[in-house]
Amino acid sequence: MEHEQLVKVMRSAKGRFVKVITETAPVSPAEMARRVAKAAASVAPDAKAAIPMVKTLSTRTDERGWTISVVQIVGQLDKHYGEDGFHIGKDGGLSFSLVGGAPEEYGFATACPYSGKEGASCEMRGKRHAHRSVRADRVQEVIIAGESFA
Repeated sequence: MEHEQLVKVMRSAKGRFVKVITETAPVSPAEMARRVAKAAASVAPDAKAAIPMVKTLSTRTDERGWTISVVQIVGQLDKHYGEDGFHIGKDGGLSFSLVGGAPEEYGFATACPYSGKEGASCEMRGKRHAHRSVRADRVQEVIIAGESFA
């Protein structure tokens, strides 16, 4: 999906929840172990059952043994990054952020550590929310109110 088309589609959501199908960057075995440890340390308060904001649809391994996943992310554009929710990511690429229900990650129900903290941008958000950044050039499909944009 071209950047211009993606921005237009995401703006058309106008605050509605969207479903994004995207491919992750390759993850090394060492990074995967670090992520599992981080998820274990970020267990959500009163976690009983995770809300499926992020769902892994498929995984594959590249020639280096690194894991690449195709994931489905459901949420609303996170306006913390600006009016349209888009920003330049750490790697210099166009990204956008979604906020939604806290997902289960690597077997642990996780959530934003700043929810309810006085002075934090997430002070007024619910305890069981999470943020996910999505690299724009990895998006395969966006679904808004049942309508698919690829």
